[in-house]
Amino acid sequence: MEEFTYTNKLALIRRAEALEARGDSIVARLDKLFDKCLTEKRARKIDRLINNLEAVRTTQEEVVDELTNYQNVEGEPDAYEFGGFTYDTKTTASGSTFDWGEASIILTDSAEDNTYEAGDQLLVQSVGTKRFGGSRITFRTLPGVEADGVITFAFGSSTLGEQAVGYDQLQFKVIDSDKNTIFSSDTIDVSNVV
Repeated sequence: MEEFTYTNKLALIRRAEALEARGDSIVARLDKLFDKCLTEKRARKIDRLINNLEAVRTTQEEVVDELTNYQNVEGEPDAYEFGGFTYDTKTTASGSTFDWGEASIILTDSAEDNTYEAGDQLLVQSVGTKRFGGSRITFRTLPGVEADGVITFAFGSSTLGEQAVGYDQLQFKVIDSDKNTIFSSDTIDVSNVV
């Protein structure tokens, strides 16, 4: 028998939100295709996208139906906040310099939400954007440091520093093992870090 936990409810909510975003993305792509002259190649692409949209909507309906089993399950989710981002230029012993970026995520653990368990590390995605492009880098944080029931997770690397130099904005997302977003920070302007 399936256990109806608050953690499972949150996972289903995140899955429903991800499916909604995926469906919206497909609809936006279809809108662009419908604005152009219909060619045989575009017609095949439209058919493929419509089939993808139908599959997404079917899965979305299944997830929403499953969520009805959790309507009476209540709880308080883990609370996340962005701890900040810093950029620096480091120098090696041989005199070479490199970019270095560090950030942190702060978590207040809830008793009802078992998405985070004591001792876990967080999976964080750094999303860099600029006018013509973007990049995503995934990090596993260092083990959290707890003080007064609040856990701070730090992460950093030269890759994060290079991303800050190469892009205008950064956003940090805590993701679960299925790549569903648990928390998103506000977008940070890093266009003037150097």
